[in-house]
Amino acid sequence: MRDIKLYISVPSCREWKPAFGSSFLGLTAHLMQKGVPGNNLKALFPEIAAQASCLSQARQSSLTKAIQGQFTHWLSLDDDMMFPPNVVDQLLVHEKDVVTANYRRKNAQKVLGVCMGLDGKIIDSTGKTGLEQIGWMGGGCFLADIEKIKHIPTPHFEVSWCPERQDYYDQDNYFSAKLRQNNCELWLDHDLSQQIVHVGDYPFAWPKEDALAMAAE
Repeated sequence: MRDIKLYISVPSCREWKPAFGSSFLGLTAHLMQKGVPGNNLKALFPEIAAQASCLSQARQSSLTKAIQGQFTHWLSLDDDMMFPPNVVDQLLVHEKDVVTANYRRKNAQKVLGVCMGLDGKIIDSTGKTGLEQIGWMGGGCFLADIEKIKHIPTPHFEVSWCPERQDYYDQDNYFSAKLRQNNCELWLDHDLSQQIVHVGDYPFAWPKEDALAMAAE
């Protein structure tokens, strides 16, 4: 049985979505009542006051605090996500360096995920199960093993300009690339992805199998 010290951060520059607040309360209640099955939850710190005008700064600050506080794991959640109360249980059981969920982008015209494979192509998690090693992830819902990433030098969350694209690479892309450059593997949990909702003008979720079957008729 492992001793787990969990740091939870919510980098935010706006008011929380009500659906996120409900999910967050469900998560903390679950952890306080049931802990993490198969593990000894020795410490829990939900950082709910990480307000910052710059998300890169908020994420960097949270990671630094998690490392300095000698936490074993860091759960990062965005304030527009819906997730199950046992999200930590589902991520932790894999015992990976970094494991994430693939949630839909807020695009009403196309079903697109935020994660990309090792080939650089966007991953569609519709109807998928199991684990997949990936190259890039979004920052909305992931769990990192602090021991596996604490050696990586700062900065971790730069926003950089790409002349070839004539556009910016966001801080999620930068963090993903830096993890892989420092021999840290990124994994995607497709099963958890089916339970994650990205809240925008309406909830963006992966299509269910019954909806796909109806569309094919």
